Amino acid sequence: MKKTIFTLLAVVYVSAALLAQSEKSAPAAASKATIAPVTQTQTITPAEKVKQTMDRIPAEAKLTAEQKDKLYQILLQYRTDLDKIKKASNDSNKSEVDTKLQELRKSIDDKTKALLSPEQYEIVKAVTTKKPK
Repeated sequence: MKKTIFTLLAVVYVSAALLAQSEKSAPAAASKATIAPVTQTQTITPAEKVKQTMDRIPAEAKLTAEQKDKLYQILLQYRTDLDKIKKASNDSNKSEVDTKLQELRKSIDDKTKALLSPEQYEIVKAVTTKKPK
């Protein structure tokens, strides 16, 4: 009789322990299923970045086709030069890189100001200096 009671208590104890473990692991499994898989980072070319920037310029800027083409070329040159500076920055000191970046930004700013009216320049500047979401 004692053996039967002891065996029944052991079975109940083991069953309760197994149930408790499966209930704890079920939410964890569900949360793992909602985590997005890790993907490889895609490198975006300078041309793609410039196209994204151009697409963010609102119609209220009223750019002509010629201005759009020239602005595209200016921004493409900027992005290409920026990527070159960033790649070379591993070998350079920080102040040298900062100086190159300031010169590049000033050059692009001057070209953009010469191409656009003051109103257009302000609209374009607001878009190009703001990070996309």
